[in-house]
Amino acid sequence: MIDYLKSKALKEYHKKLNFVLPDEAVATLIYCSRVTLEEKYASLQELADKTQDENLKRCIAARLASDREDYDNLVRQEAGIVFAVEDAKEVSFGKFPSFEEAYEAVRKLGKKFRILKEYILSAGSGEDDEDEYDNVIGGVSYNAEAQMTWFTYDADKEINSSEYCVNSFEGKPFWMPHPFRTGDKVKFCYEGGEEQAGIVGNQDTDQWNEMILEGIKEGTIDAEETLNVLVEYPELFPGAHSHVLVMDLEYAD
Repeated sequence: MIDYLKSKALKEYHKKLNFVLPDEAVATLIYCSRVTLEEKYASLQELADKTQDENLKRCIAARLASDREDYDNLVRQEAGIVFAVEDAKEVSFGKFPSFEEAYEAVRKLGKKFRILKEYILSAGSGEDDEDEYDNVIGGVSYNAEAQMTWFTYDADKEINSSEYCVNSFEGKPFWMPHPFRTGDKVKFCYEGGEEQAGIVGNQDTDQWNEMILEGIKEGTIDAEETLNVLVEYPELFPGAHSHVLVMDLEYAD
C-alpha cells in the first residue's frame, strides 16, 4: 500500500498520540494522495481486500468501477471530437483525432503533460478559416514518466444506487489531529511541491478544531476542508496564501 502520510511530522505526531485512523479515513487519504492513479487504485483495492468494513468494500468497488467506465468513455474516439495536448504551462503540442495518437505524440518528451477531450464547435470553411474548439469534456494529466496522475470526465450518467454508497469515502469528512500551529514554518513534502516555504496562518487552533468538529457533526463540510491548513507566503507579497492538505506539509528546515 502507498505511504498515504508522507509527512514525517504528521506520522511522528500520530505515533506520539497513539492515533490510528479507521479504514474509511485511510481510503479517503489514499484517494487524496499525490501519486499515480495506478498506485492509488492498487492501494484502494488492497485496502478493500483487507478491511472488515463491508460497506467500505462496496464503496471502493463502486468507485473503481465508475472510474474505469469514465476513463473508457474519455478515451473513446467519437465524431466531432479532438484530443488536444499541452504541457504544464499550457503550451500546445497540437490536436489529434484519437487519444492514442495524442499520447504517442508526447509521451517520450520527459515532461508533464495533459490530454484534453474537446468538442469541435465549427469547422473552417475557407483556406484562412480555422476550426473552433471549446467545451472541454474531460482530461488526463501525466507526470514526466508519462504515468497518469489524474483524470476527469464530465459524464451525464447516474450510478446505480445499489452499486454506489451515499456519503462515500472520497469526500467524507473525518477528524485527523495534526501538529502544525500558527507561526510554524512549513514546506510541501510531495515531489514537485513548491520550493517556497510558508508560514501556518493566523488561525486559533482551538477555535479551528471546534469549527471542524462541528462541521463534521452537522455534515456541512467535506474531507478537504477538514484536512486543510492555511499557509501564508509573506516573502511573495502581502496576502499571498493557500489552503494546504496537512498530509502534504512538513516542517521547513
